[in-house]
Amino acid sequence: MEQLLPILFLLFGFVVVLLAAHFVTRWIGKKMGGSGSGKYFCILDRIYLGNESFICLLRMGGNCYIVGVTKSGMQVLDKIEYDDIKILPSTYTHTFPEILHKYFSSKGAESERKEAQEPDGRS
Repeated sequence: MEQLLPILFLLFGFVVVLLAAHFVTRWIGKKMGGSGSGKYFCILDRIYLGNESFICLLRMGGNCYIVGVTKSGMQVLDKIEYDDIKILPSTYTHTFPEILHKYFSSKGAESERKEAQEPDGRS
């Protein structure tokens, strides 16, 4: 019984730390999630081009602007009417568990193929 109490105390502390991390992460996510939009404009899409450069599609009122963003500055590349943009629904329907299962099943099949190709040194 004497050994059970410290273990329960450590387990309780671990759960408290996990819950605190969960709620702090959610709070920070809510604060940072709004950074892509404001009262008068929002970022519709952005494409990472590499080396700290992006192309962003910004919406301001009824207009959209294609903006190039680099370390040294920003430049408006084009102006488009918002009504001219066709926003397609996302065709990505896989959930995280499906992707994880696919990843691990492909790793298992890959290792089985390698084992079948390698000659077995045992008699």
